[in-house]
Amino acid sequence: MDKKKPSKKTEIDSTVLLFAHQVKSGLTAIKWSLKMICNDDFGKITKEQKDIIEKTIGKNEALLSLINNLLHASAIEDGKYLYDKSLASIENIIEYVMDYSKEEATRKKIKIEFKKSEGNMPKIMLDKEMVKLAVQNIFDNALKYTPANGEVTIFLRNDKKNIEIQVQDSGIGIPENQKDKLFNRFFRATNAVKMNSEGSGVGLFITKNIIEANNGKIWFESEAHKGTSFYISFPINSDGIEQSQEKGYNNKK
Repeated sequence: MDKKKPSKKTEIDSTVLLFAHQVKSGLTAIKWSLKMICNDDFGKITKEQKDIIEKTIGKNEALLSLINNLLHASAIEDGKYLYDKSLASIENIIEYVMDYSKEEATRKKIKIEFKKSEGNMPKIMLDKEMVKLAVQNIFDNALKYTPANGEVTIFLRNDKKNIEIQVQDSGIGIPENQKDKLFNRFFRATNAVKMNSEGSGVGLFITKNIIEANNGKIWFESEAHKGTSFYISFPINSDGIEQSQEKGYNNKK
C-alpha cells in the first residue's frame, strides 16, 4: 500500500513552525545580549543609551511572547501538549506572575494588589508551568488594557471544594456583542485592537485550553469602559488536602 503523502497544508504548517522556532532562538539571543549591554557588562553606557536599549528589549519581549503564543496554540490544536501534573501551590504561581509583571505595572503606574482568603491554601494537582502561563496571559491582558493610574487586583479564595482565582482590572472592558467570541483563536475585541494594535489573539484561546486540561473552569464578567474580572476555578483533590494536613496547614477561614 502506498504511503499517504502529507498535504500541502501540513507541509506549510511544519515550515511555519520551524521558522517560528528559529526566529524565537534569534530573538532570545538578542534579548540577552541587549540585557548585558544594559547592565554595563561591556562598559558604562549613558542614561539615554540605556533608555533606548530598554525600549528595544520591551519590543523584543513582545515579539517573543507573540511567537510563544502561536507555538502554544499550534501544539494545542495538534493535540501535542503533554501535561506534567504534580502537587503545586496556586499562591506561589500568583506571586511569581505578579513579580514578573511588576516592572510593567510600575511603568504604567498601575497599582497591583493580591488579596487572599485567611488560612493556607492546599496544594492541588496541576501542571504548574502551564497554569503559570495561563495566569500570566490573563494578568498581562489586565495590565495591557488598563489605562495608566488604574488598578489590577488578584483575589485567591478557598471554599473547601475549589480554589478560585479572580483577576479584576479597571480597564476598557469587553463590548457586550463580542463576549461570546473572546476565547476564539485569533479573536481580539475591537476596543482592544484600537487601544493596542500588537497582539496575536491566541492568548485566551491557549489559557482556556490549559485551564480545562487541568480540570479547571474559566469565565469572566465585564462591562465596556468599566473593567473586567476573569475567574479561574480548580477543584481541591484529596491529594492536595492530604498534603496540606501533613504540613499542619489550617484551611479554615
